[in-house]
Amino acid sequence: MKTATLRRKARAWKTLCQGLLASGILQTTATAGVQVFSDRGLWEVTLGGSIVSEDFESFAEDVDFSFSTTSLPNGFSLTHVGDDSFRNSIDVPPITFSSESNGTASASLFTESDGAQPDVVTMSLDIPGIAFGFDIDDIGGGGGEGTKLEVLDPDDTVISELTLPTGMTRFVGFRADGGDRIAAVRFSSASSDNSAGGEGFFLDNVAMTQEGRVPEPAATWLVALGGACLANRRRRRKHGRPVWRSKAMSTPLARRRR
Repeated sequence: MKTATLRRKARAWKTLCQGLLASGILQTTATAGVQVFSDRGLWEVTLGGSIVSEDFESFAEDVDFSFSTTSLPNGFSLTHVGDDSFRNSIDVPPITFSSESNGTASASLFTESDGAQPDVVTMSLDIPGIAFGFDIDDIGGGGGEGTKLEVLDPDDTVISELTLPTGMTRFVGFRADGGDRIAAVRFSSASSDNSAGGEGFFLDNVAMTQEGRVPEPAATWLVALGGACLANRRRRRKHGRPVWRSKAMSTPLARRRR
């Protein structure tokens, strides 16, 4: 009887953790001070104050920021550093790289690892805040170097980083905890494979907030439980035990053609 009860509890725990893995709660980095989310709704649940959003629709024409900083009306700027003048701009309809975007005005970015100076793009907040997020479209949809994101604090110290898988379209959101503040997000090529020809992608619906509140009890409980699930998953891998995977996690992300 005791064994059967333990098995039922184990199955219940497994089912709950699978749901959390699929929901985006566990999209966190190893950095304790920053949580990373792949679900915009869940990201917003943990925030308070005023969430400011930029959809680039106020731009009437393309604005190039290949060699100059472009300030956006809603509290951040875009800066490109590198020796390539290709692509980095606010792209309004008709979209130049239409196969990679949703067809609306957005920020068209390009990074590359080769050249005299690698091409890197930085999104800087006018006022460092606790949260920053955006929709990112068509990472490596037609092959490319992939993209690495680095979250910087006001001292330009990297407080979190992640590498995005190729061929993806999704939301990426950051929330700083424990007194940290987000000052910028830096985009660079994840691979040094020069034959891949760099990496191009779009950013849209950029959102941020300078203020925050303590998450609602339910949200706090879910994030904490998600961390426990992830820790258990890592322990199983370390000790060579079978690791369950949710169906949603094992389904390949859809790719778009360039």
